[in-house]
Amino acid sequence: MSLAFLPLAVFSHLWWQGRRSGLRPALALAAGCAAAVLPWTARNVLVLRDPVMVDTVSVYNLWNDNLYVNADRARMQQESLDKQPTPAAQRARALALTWRNVKRAPATIPLKAWDNTRYFFRPEALDNLLRVEYPHPAWLHAAWVVLGDGILLLSLPLFVVFAVVGRPSPARSLLLLWSAYYLFMLIVVFHTQLRY
Repeated sequence: MSLAFLPLAVFSHLWWQGRRSGLRPALALAAGCAAAVLPWTARNVLVLRDPVMVDTVSVYNLWNDNLYVNADRARMQQESLDKQPTPAAQRARALALTWRNVKRAPATIPLKAWDNTRYFFRPEALDNLLRVEYPHPAWLHAAWVVLGDGILLLSLPLFVVFAVVGRPSPARSLLLLWSAYYLFMLIVVFHTQLRY
């Protein structure tokens, strides 16, 4: 997910610095990202014999997180994926099935996005205490509420103020671009089972 943000980050840098003066720092940013990604790519090529840049399951996750079908159809799609002879063929099939599922049920995407938004922004520790009722000591629940939910609830309004009235700058633009990209990928494209 982060690697797909690289072109946006490079474009943002070039936008603020100018094409000529921002080219060298943008290339340094791309080189830094490549330094983190290339070992994984080499591992995938040499060990798995699969030319995948970072991970081998993201397309499968994309299919699974956009599975707008009943249980029988989901099982048939899983069997179809399992029958593919190579990991590359499985990824291609998962991508095709994802696109088919989305085209068949486009009305479910806003519902998924709404559910994911509510899940992502809920006070998680308070939810665990009151709804899930985890059997943890009271002091632990209190610490989670204060240090988890409390920080989120305090930082969210500050972030909104920063986004709305903050002074324009390259760092602010990059942070807002990353936040929008991150939320879109988690809430609309994938899932929000965890608050990362």
